[in-house]
Amino acid sequence: MKKSIMIALLFTVLCAGIFAQKKGKSVSENGFFGTAADNGITITSYEGTAKNVVIPEKIAGIPVVRIEAAAFYDIELTGVVIPNTVISIGDSAFANNNLTNIIIPNSVTRMGGGVFANNNLSSVVISDSITKILGNTFANNQLKEVVIPNSVTEINASAFQSNMVSAVTIPNKVKFIGERAFTNNPLTSVTFLGKIKSSGFNAETTRAFGIDASYIVDIASFPGDLRDKFYAADKIEGTPGTYLRPNGTSSVWTLKK
Repeated sequence: MKKSIMIALLFTVLCAGIFAQKKGKSVSENGFFGTAADNGITITSYEGTAKNVVIPEKIAGIPVVRIEAAAFYDIELTGVVIPNTVISIGDSAFANNNLTNIIIPNSVTRMGGGVFANNNLSSVVISDSITKILGNTFANNQLKEVVIPNSVTEINASAFQSNMVSAVTIPNKVKFIGERAFTNNPLTSVTFLGKIKSSGFNAETTRAFGIDASYIVDIASFPGDLRDKFYAADKIEGTPGTYLRPNGTSSVWTLKK
């Protein structure tokens, strides 16, 4: 599964290199390279030697507002500070590094897919301005807990796949949970604060909170018991509450009373 995520990320990086449009004049400072436009600077790459970096709020006196797709991809970073001037982070921007923790400032309103995939994250603070967590954003890390902001409406495919999360709360604004969103996590508790129409938590997402057959020998992909229990009483919008299973490999969930 990690191999498939790596292939998807590499495809994103290649596409970014082929299709990215460089608008405005080029700027650089302390190893950070970017392009300047009327609305601010977009960081396009980092070519410095530091592995623990602080992205500047400004370059040449102009605010840094965007981080382009794959800008810091696979350069062995161990730490990064993102300034609160940044509003957008592109696909796979920090993927394939050695980051252990990250704070995404509340200024960030959009993140692409795979932004922090394939790191060593054990801690993350997600911007409360984010509405969509796109595919593979935090896949293949070491997260033991995650707080999903109340602003989030979508958690897309494989967003938190292959971490160490044992409990998660799904905010009441979430209306879509993608396939394999939480696959390969030792979850024993999932709390839904709101209803989700069955079309947003469809048959394909019966594996969303499951265990992948390739991850634990002789354990099939999650058979859909959590979804079945969620829609047992209300087949259209589900029943909010906390659903438990006795251990991280069981396929039997129960609604806590």
